[in-house]
Amino acid sequence: MRKAKEVIGKRIIHQTTGAELASVHDIIFDAPARRAVALLVERGGWFREARVVPWTAITGIGDVIMVSGEQPIVTASEIPELRDEDREIRLTGLAVMNEHGDRIGTVGDLYINDAGEVIGYEVKQGFMSSPKFLFADSVKAVGRDAVIADTSQLTSMARAREEAHLHQPAAPDEPPLPAATTVEELAVAEPAPTTDSAARESIDTTAADGRANIVEGAPDETRRDELPRS
Repeated sequence: MRKAKEVIGKRIIHQTTGAELASVHDIIFDAPARRAVALLVERGGWFREARVVPWTAITGIGDVIMVSGEQPIVTASEIPELRDEDREIRLTGLAVMNEHGDRIGTVGDLYINDAGEVIGYEVKQGFMSSPKFLFADSVKAVGRDAVIADTSQLTSMARAREEAHLHQPAAPDEPPLPAATTVEELAVAEPAPTTDSAARESIDTTAADGRANIVEGAPDETRRDELPRS
């Protein structure tokens, strides 16, 4: 996971042409969906006319932001989630409150993964206190004036980094390998050890025919009503 503020200021480079297109001014989030929607690259007079890069156009985040597509920079009005400018709020600085109405701190930053999913919030509690971490699955609501959360789940930043993998979205299941349906296919998929030279020759011949490509082509089994800005 990375701080959202670490993305701000990075240059945006087109993956195919190598041309620098813009730099990141801010990140626009869909709070209910807990994900980043776009990178803001140019503010407009009206929010829906601002120029943005949809998160779906991003192919990599490193020293620069790599993007792809014929037109990776579009106006905010071209992204369905960004058409209502009245729904825009700023997350940093929002009060963090528990469900009993007690103020616990303020949002200092958001932590996201490369798919744009919000993993958690940095919570500041004063100049004399170290920032705490609140995982996104402890947040009940995000509004224009406050973040409501189960603040009993606040933890240290060090502990959060250790536990971050437990809060990552589940990876989709890998498709199973195609089942062998004939004796010959079984021989190609899992050749049995043998000392019989005739048997070895038979297996080698079977592996040379077109059905072997089915096995070789099998999938590998090795082990993304408010739009806030950071």
